[in-house]
Amino acid sequence: MIGVPRPQRQTSNPLCVATLPNLVVTLSMTYSAGPKHTAKGVLHSTQKRIHLIYHDAIRSLFTVLVSIGLAWCGIELTQHHPRSVVYPIYVTVTYLVLNSTWNVLDCWTSYFESVQTSISEQHTWTLVDKRLYEHAILLHTTNEPNQMPRQVCLIQSHSTAVKPVLLFVHGSMARLGQYNALMKLAEAQDYTYVAYDQYGMGRSPKPEGPANAYHTKQLVQDLLGVYQYTCDTYPNRPIVVVGHSYGCCLTLKLLFLLQDPCVDTAALPLPQATVLLGAYRWNAASKRSGTLRKVLGMPPQWLLRLGRKQLSSGFRARAFAAASLVDPKLNKVLQYADAVSGNNAFHVVQPFYRSSANQTITVPELLRFDAVEGDKKTGQDGRRGGRGGGGVRVYFVTGQEDVLAPPDGARLLSNALPQTSVGGVTVVRNAGHQVMEEQPDAVFGIIQQAMDDM
Repeated sequence: MIGVPRPQRQTSNPLCVATLPNLVVTLSMTYSAGPKHTAKGVLHSTQKRIHLIYHDAIRSLFTVLVSIGLAWCGIELTQHHPRSVVYPIYVTVTYLVLNSTWNVLDCWTSYFESVQTSISEQHTWTLVDKRLYEHAILLHTTNEPNQMPRQVCLIQSHSTAVKPVLLFVHGSMARLGQYNALMKLAEAQDYTYVAYDQYGMGRSPKPEGPANAYHTKQLVQDLLGVYQYTCDTYPNRPIVVVGHSYGCCLTLKLLFLLQDPCVDTAALPLPQATVLLGAYRWNAASKRSGTLRKVLGMPPQWLLRLGRKQLSSGFRARAFAAASLVDPKLNKVLQYADAVSGNNAFHVVQPFYRSSANQTITVPELLRFDAVEGDKKTGQDGRRGGRGGGGVRVYFVTGQEDVLAPPDGARLLSNALPQTSVGGVTVVRNAGHQVMEEQPDAVFGIIQQAMDDM
């Protein structure tokens, strides 16, 4: 069974989050009906955006025509005037023409971007999403008066079996549908799962708000809200968090936050285990990080939209193993990847990558976390880790042919967690970065191992 109708009760559980030292903010959580969409799967919010931008685009054309007319009139009227009069007028009309032209480019590229988003939503709806989002809800992860309200689209299955709960966290510019194969296996084994689309991705809201709305710090707060919802909805059930790629970064930062003594999460235990797929340790000082910030962070958004095809080309070849690209059993998976790839709005993409330095996980953070969890395992710490005592167990899984996050990156993280990492790094053959889509049975076997070890 995919999804259940949202619970009848409304939650409003205070969660204290320290955003600065000695500063505690109370975050109240509620949820509402899932995102509205057409029969073909296009979100109403996408349709509304297309309508509004289209009118802005038409107005922008009128504006540029007016500015060109003013420029021509200004030139004609000042031909016999002194330079002291002519130059200021020339500068003014040049600015008007350039500004209106810039606005035309921004409006029309935004319009075609939104149209492409609607096409992508139709394709993903036909392939996978229609089944997954049948009973989706919108979880409110913040209602603070000084912050923009945030909601994430969340789905869940339900099982009466008293088994661990799986919480799936997808990667950057991705969506929960990439866990489709694992969710099917979880249902077949009668496990409960929770999955969500990160803010600005998938079927979650994508407002053009403050640039920091899509920074890692805010996305971690969203994950904290989802984790709290999972704990509240399934009390006294062990939780296993499964992260992929950038989702591994969010998962580790969630663990650090839950363990942080400056954060009041006494009633919110750590998960029993985490399974990290395609994990890497992002280095903000690396050449790759710097290139991403320059390519995606500096140019105007209309220029990025014009180069969308070039920027997203080759994703399939980089994300999947060679054998997966010719496997007929994965045709639907590859079609889904094509429908998702390169179809994120650049008002989300640009601030996300511009702030990519926030993804950095430092070695001292890893060592501190590992030491505390190691003490729990040996009984040297009075605090309980997870819901059954002991420390958190971390499992690393990566594809043998992963070129986006090579296995060496996962080994680096595993070596920095000698007491909590279980079995080092499991390398799955004939798999690339999308290991959970290419070899779901092998990956789910590791997840089951993590649950059996509880």
